[in-house]
Amino acid sequence: MFRSIRTAVRSRIALPSANRVLMRRSLATDSSYVKRQPSTEAKFPAFPNNGKTQHFINNQFVESKSGKTFATYNPGNRQVLAQVSEAQTEDVDTAVKAAHNAFYTGPWNRQMSGRDRGACLYRLAELLEKDREQLAVLEALNNGKTLSQAMSVDAPACAVMMKYWAGWADKLTGQTIPIGHPFFCYTNHEAVGVVAAIVPWTLPLIAVAAKIGPALAAGNTVVLKTAEQTPLSALRLASFIEQAGFPPGVVNIVNGDGRTTGVPLVAHPLIDKVSFTGSVEVGKQIAAECARMVKRVTLELGGKNPVIVCDGMCGLSGCRAGLSDVMMHSWELIRRCAR
Repeated sequence: MFRSIRTAVRSRIALPSANRVLMRRSLATDSSYVKRQPSTEAKFPAFPNNGKTQHFINNQFVESKSGKTFATYNPGNRQVLAQVSEAQTEDVDTAVKAAHNAFYTGPWNRQMSGRDRGACLYRLAELLEKDREQLAVLEALNNGKTLSQAMSVDAPACAVMMKYWAGWADKLTGQTIPIGHPFFCYTNHEAVGVVAAIVPWTLPLIAVAAKIGPALAAGNTVVLKTAEQTPLSALRLASFIEQAGFPPGVVNIVNGDGRTTGVPLVAHPLIDKVSFTGSVEVGKQIAAECARMVKRVTLELGGKNPVIVCDGMCGLSGCRAGLSDVMMHSWELIRRCAR
């Protein structure tokens, strides 16, 4: 007699350093932000003419069915970088169904082994490494961080994280548990299904890697919602998905704000898990909706973390470390040590 104990893989698709989503008001709706004048006359590179601004569904870039777009800005000079397709309910439905079909009928989870999935992730990491300069430029243009930080931290970290998750893809194994005759007891890790991933604006490229990497390594398919303030680097990443060998529908990206795009994504009946990084306020709403629909959910929400100075450590060094951490990224990190 055989007895199977099945446990689904709950992918921890978040980084401790991911950032809250509501600390910066939406540039698409806050006219006062746009009207303020830049403090310097610094010159910024232009958004590339071949830059992608559409949704990415079934390995293709597609416009919104409604034709609606929203503006995304360069916060350094308050200029519009591009008009980005805005996902409505019907666009979200198309993306989720593509991910659902890819999981249940496509080769990603049913035919491809963990080794095969890891190879796709590794190829994606190599493509991101080769394109790190363009990724860094987009990150700096759309997010407002310095180009030096984007080049030295964000773009390289995205590729490194993809390689890390690629290594995990064929190591998600279960256990055989001796419980006595006549039972044979074992655990078997299984993918959850379709994961909705919602990222913040503060570290968009790193947040995308932190969300989709472990989800894909575990055999899930993904529908990612970009932050409406910073969608461009994620869409640049999407342009390498097919080249890396991912089947259609495995990775899908939709653009839009929380009410227009995020709400129908979280509430979609074919979504099996939601991973959200952002504010406590929005996290509570997502938790309530997931509880109502009995969905798995992972929340990484904002907070104020303490600085703990241990015995034997110089107090001045502790103060310097705490000050450096709290001021990092203009005080806009969830993990910042603010007390």
